[in-house]
Amino acid sequence: MLVKNITNGPKGLNALAGQVVLEPGQTADVEISDDELKASKATKWFAFAKDAEKADKTEAAADDEVAKLREEVAALKAANDKLKADADKTEAAAKAAATGQGGEKK
Repeated sequence: MLVKNITNGPKGLNALAGQVVLEPGQTADVEISDDELKASKATKWFAFAKDAEKADKTEAAADDEVAKLREEVAALKAANDKLKADADKTEAAAKAAATGQGGEKK
């Protein structure tokens, strides 16, 4: 049976061949008893068979979404920096106009 560790830390389960430890995100094909399957499912630490495949696809989709969001954040930061620079120029021009550019107030 295909089993995937869906937690942030290493987790173990008792396969028929012995203890199996899966690192976060790791998937393995193991044979386990019905009782161990039931106990392992109850922990909610693992995705099994089709659930493991679905978890892999979901993780890949999440990685893609994170990459898109990072690009969007970078674009927004650049736009924000441009707006700040424009505001600084406008403020400097307003101050210069208020002082008659010679340092004297009108």
